[in-house]
Amino acid sequence: MDDLRENIKLEMKAREWSDYKLSEESGVPQSTIHRYLSGKHKNITSENVTKLAKGLRISEMSLRFRKTNQELIPLDAYEESSPLIDDEVNVKELREVELAGGDGRHQVIETQGKFIRFKRSDLKKWRVQPDMAACVKVSGNSMWPAYPDGCMVGIDTSKTEIVDGDHYAIDHNGYLRVKIIYKMPSGGLRLSSFNKEEWPDEPISPDEKASIRVIGRVFWSSGFR
Repeated sequence: MDDLRENIKLEMKAREWSDYKLSEESGVPQSTIHRYLSGKHKNITSENVTKLAKGLRISEMSLRFRKTNQELIPLDAYEESSPLIDDEVNVKELREVELAGGDGRHQVIETQGKFIRFKRSDLKKWRVQPDMAACVKVSGNSMWPAYPDGCMVGIDTSKTEIVDGDHYAIDHNGYLRVKIIYKMPSGGLRLSSFNKEEWPDEPISPDEKASIRVIGRVFWSSGFR
């Protein structure tokens, strides 16, 4: 359980979250979180671990077993024709491609015939409809340590209304990005990264908002080993 405690602290630090913020996002009482993280309580219930993982929008496996020096568990893309087992469902993968013509333009498209497998029961637990789920691969270190380079995140494409501080996959002038988004009083947006030392916040003016299309809200990220 010590690893779990440290992993929760790591995820909170990456997001700059307080006990109160984690409680607000997860539904676990702030007093419970504080007592566990401070070591006053040695254990925490499985139900609360599930809630904390959901609040942090990562898999429960990642929260329980992730360590800073661990490597990503590779996720294989399956052909559409591959048989599903148990309660599995195919979830489409989105990717960024360069358009023909050599002018440097990009667009975000669905990977044809390639899917990531999820359990229907897990999607139900995360309150995501299977036909509204999609996956995107994180590229670069701007979202380290929460979403390292190469990790896969699951997004709910029905959730495109911006809620301050939530994590979204966006199409930014054809580039596929995962960012924390805030709405600004001016009517613009602020795109934020976890790795603030190398990736400062990006202000988006009201006139520039048309360059951004919110694809979906992050509900899951791939695990570590």
